[in-house]
Amino acid sequence: MISVIVPLYNEGERVSALLDHLRQCPGLGEVVLADASDQPGSLAVIDELEARLEGDRMIRLLRCRAPGRAVQMNAGAAGCRGSVLLFLHCDTRLPRAAARRIRQRIAGGHVWGWFDLSLDARGPIYRLLERMIRARARATGIATGDMAMFVEREVFAGERGFAEIALMEDVEMSRRLKRRGRPAVIAETALTSARRWRQNGVLRTVLLMWKLRFLYWRGHSPERLAAVYDDVR
Repeated sequence: MISVIVPLYNEGERVSALLDHLRQCPGLGEVVLADASDQPGSLAVIDELEARLEGDRMIRLLRCRAPGRAVQMNAGAAGCRGSVLLFLHCDTRLPRAAARRIRQRIAGGHVWGWFDLSLDARGPIYRLLERMIRARARATGIATGDMAMFVEREVFAGERGFAEIALMEDVEMSRRLKRRGRPAVIAETALTSARRWRQNGVLRTVLLMWKLRFLYWRGHSPERLAAVYDDVR
């Protein structure tokens, strides 16, 4: 069974759109929403959702005490029953054949991987950005959270989950998983929101991501990097 873990933080009405999407993806066994919302509007949405999900066999809501993507994903994974864990952002959409493709890669001997990324924005600059992101991920063997990373549950447990750091938890996990085996990269794309690039500008956002990765490689703490990241969101 494939378990989907979604960390939520003040996503508001976007959660309902995600659940509608996941219910239409065949082959997914369960969905765990790990929520750490603290804004009144989002809390009201989550409260209403919790009431609607009572008795739901596919989707469960987990309340987390404090925000932190790595902490939330670890908490969500701890309560899952699936043999494969799929970590998904709220604004990312899976290809319809996602579950079948993951099973094929796992059956072929891979223990982890991700989907190629596409962006929900028009224009040649976004197509170029997609190609750059895909090429970078394939060349380095490093996935980011919006690529719908998946991993065998036993392998994830053996690595003791994500490092509970403020930023770069996906990069850090990818580095460890590379020692477990070559990643499976699924060419059918996961569609993710381009809102970060639209809001802050494509060039500015790309340069920021390169800067953060370089500083992380140089040994700067994830907490310091998170402060820089938050300043521009």
